Amino acid sequence: MKFINTLLKTTLLLFVISFSSCKDENPQKLASNSGFNSSFCKLTKTIQSGQTNSTTNYTWDGNTCTGDNGYVAEYNNYGEVVRSESNGITNVYEYKDCSNFCKLTKTVQSGQTNLTINYTWDGNTRTGNDGSVAEFNESGEMIRLIANGITYLWEYNDCNNFCKLTKSSYSGQGLNYTTNYKWIGNTQIGDDGTEIKFNNSGEMTKYEGNGVTIIYEYKDCN
Repeated sequence: MKFINTLLKTTLLLFVISFSSCKDENPQKLASNSGFNSSFCKLTKTIQSGQTNSTTNYTWDGNTCTGDNGYVAEYNNYGEVVRSESNGITNVYEYKDCSNFCKLTKTVQSGQTNLTINYTWDGNTRTGNDGSVAEFNESGEMIRLIANGITYLWEYNDCNNFCKLTKSSYSGQGLNYTTNYKWIGNTQIGDDGTEIKFNNSGEMTKYEGNGVTIIYEYKDCN
């Protein structure tokens, strides 16, 4: 399941949800660098309604995406962002070993703040010099993350076309929360009131939750 990866940047420079990104990212996830496909869906439009109403169009020149909101991002051939620019902030990402999924090795943020995080890998476990530890499945989906004293867990089934999230939870720092999801075809329904539709590539096409509806349109989903 690809993440609008684009939940973009806490002090950990983790992928956190951002509706200005050129790829869809599942709101349930705090981080992912899934990249097992050598092609990727290219976002062309987002339409948000509810608490606020807005439309953003995206144009592509090769693997570089430009939004009419000023967001610019460059991707590798696996759909992982390697550079993004928005609101005076530049983020650069480096990876290795994109055979099953691209493994993030370094993030650099510059602009309003300057921050560099290096990551090392032991199998599918990633450790950052910021103290974060993340574990991924063979499809590149994050299944466990420890960061800032909080532990996040994700469970999936049916990773044939894309991994379908069935449970997410976080605990620590006085927090304890769990969300369960059921699936009807490519539609994910959470007991938190969210409903998310995906295409066959695992990209979000419609998100409904918390009084907000967002529609995503793509091209080149080969």
